[in-house]
Amino acid sequence: MLITELSRDQLSEFAGLLVTLLIFFSIDAKFRFRRRDASQKTLFRVSSIVGGLAAVTALAVVWVELFLPEDNKMIHVLVYFVPASLAIIAAFVLSVEVIFMRKSGRESNDASQEG
Repeated sequence: MLITELSRDQLSEFAGLLVTLLIFFSIDAKFRFRRRDASQKTLFRVSSIVGGLAAVTALAVVWVELFLPEDNKMIHVLVYFVPASLAIIAAFVLSVEVIFMRKSGRESNDASQEG
C-alpha cells in the first residue's frame, strides 16, 4: 500500500492541525447556534457539527497513537486521516459560506446606502 506511517514529529504536527480545526469549529458553533435566525442553512449547521465531531475523533486517535509504544502500532493511518479529511472538507464548506456572506452583506449595505 502507498500510505506510509507517520513519525512522532509528524503526528504531533498533525495533532496541532486538528486542534486548530477544533478551535475553529468551536468558535463557529458558538456563533452559529447562538443566533436564532431562520436564514441559517441546514448544510452549514450540519457541516459545523460533522466537522467538529470528525476533528475530535481524529484528534483522539492521533493522541492514542502518539502514546502507543513503537512495537504496538496497531492503528492504521486511514483511521485518523478519514475523519481529519472530513473535518478539513467541513472547514472549507464553512469558509465558502463566510466568503459569500461577506459578499452578500456588502451588496445589501450598498443598496441601503443608495436608497
